[in-house]
Amino acid sequence: MKNKRILISGSYTVAVAAIVICVAVVANILVGLLPEEIRKTQTNPEEMPTIGKVTHALLDSLDTDITIYHLYSESITGTDEDGNEIVAPMDDKIANILEKYDKASDRIKLKTIDPVAYPDFMKKYTQNSYNQSSVIVESEKRWMFIDTSQMYRWTFKDLGSTEYLTFEEMYNLLYYYYSQGVALSPDNTYFFGENEITGAIDYVSRESIPVIYEMTGHEETALDGGSYDAYLTEVNAALETLTKKEDSDFAIPEGTPLFIINAPKKDISEKELEALKAYINAGGTVILTTDCNTYKSETMPNIAALCAYMGMKGIEELVVESTAYTGEQGSYGYAQYIDQIYARSSGKGILKNYTSPIIMVSGGHGISTVLDCENVEVTPLATTTENAYLYTEDVRKAMEDAMSITEEEEYYKTVDAIIKEAPKNAYDMACQSVLKDSEGNSRGTLYWFATSNALVQNSSFEAVFSLIVSDTCDTDESISLIGKEVGEEPVLEIEENEKEVWGIVLIGVIPVLCIIPGIILWDIRRRK
Repeated sequence: MKNKRILISGSYTVAVAAIVICVAVVANILVGLLPEEIRKTQTNPEEMPTIGKVTHALLDSLDTDITIYHLYSESITGTDEDGNEIVAPMDDKIANILEKYDKASDRIKLKTIDPVAYPDFMKKYTQNSYNQSSVIVESEKRWMFIDTSQMYRWTFKDLGSTEYLTFEEMYNLLYYYYSQGVALSPDNTYFFGENEITGAIDYVSRESIPVIYEMTGHEETALDGGSYDAYLTEVNAALETLTKKEDSDFAIPEGTPLFIINAPKKDISEKELEALKAYINAGGTVILTTDCNTYKSETMPNIAALCAYMGMKGIEELVVESTAYTGEQGSYGYAQYIDQIYARSSGKGILKNYTSPIIMVSGGHGISTVLDCENVEVTPLATTTENAYLYTEDVRKAMEDAMSITEEEEYYKTVDAIIKEAPKNAYDMACQSVLKDSEGNSRGTLYWFATSNALVQNSSFEAVFSLIVSDTCDTDESISLIGKEVGEEPVLEIEENEKEVWGIVLIGVIPVLCIIPGIILWDIRRRK
């Protein structure tokens, strides 16, 4: 009777083990039939992007359809490390995170577009160059273009900074230190794809957003797109042009948070001047950019009057930094790009939270303060060293005469002597002027950037522009998500031919090895 109980118990154990093995095998077969995106474990940092609670909450609340275009073409080529021509690769992190948006909401539709095959499609969105795997987010209300470079940030902790720098900020920082003979490289790269894409979805889905206007009619330079569009997206604002039909019709729309006059080649009218003064008095903010080749108080008296009203006056010659370049022949300015200098950030005014120490200025002239102007507070934003000089007509003539010297050493000595003789001073290249009322309260503000490159893509002023837009646009809280460090997760790499072997080992061999001792034990007990 005892042996029979043992036999029954052992048989039951074997039966249960057999059932467990069968269930495991069937379960693995069924799992193998599931879609790959469900079965796939994110062990490779190239495939790591995810979307979090903030994004899911936004997607769940969408009440409008949104199309995301992923730009990729096999016709766009590049070169590998050996110099061989290859198809510019698709960014896997961007591709993978876009798929997650597509699956997270029925309101999102993802499309891959070949911009080379459909050039007319791209004309609607940008005339600028862009990178493979760039993204367009569009609704029936509006759209947003996101370049691939905007989805990454870099840190330079060796400089004592924890800021996440954009591509443009990183480039300018590297170039600045390189000009000083210092080789610098970022310590970490972060993927900010979710921040950019979620911010764009928030932007295109909002019912209404503040409108920033840029002036036209005076041969202004249109505000460049690219990153500037992204900065507007971050605060949920839009950019439109303000074109007057008649001088008497000119008026800045009520509620405009920011008005831009970008590098005009012709003067504004007296009625436009009065409208701008009234706008600033009512609390408006104006960004003015000028160029030393076009800005002259004699030919632009009304623009000069606007600046004087805000306590500033232009110094109309090109400003050159004599210590911006150091070479074996000594320090001189003319041997470098004469119209490009690095001005030092003041860390004051709108730049009080700006971490970069420098701002690159091209074609810049100086700005001085009108001492007897009341009710304004002028704050320099970017200033040269005390060794800068003005590229006056006399200096230009002397430099041109030096070009005839054929011996290189003699040429550099002559140039160095010309620069040493030129009067030196520190010049303000950008200023912020705040209008005050009789009680000292702030009204409107004029930002004057005396440089031709202030509002073009990939300039040092992009971050400054972002600060101004954030400060002036009174909007709801915008999307701000911290990026994920690229390569911070461990990598598990398994070759294709190894997968089958490991499958047999884990599904078959290990369970069998575990059950054999049980069978042996059962047989021993049965024989007793």
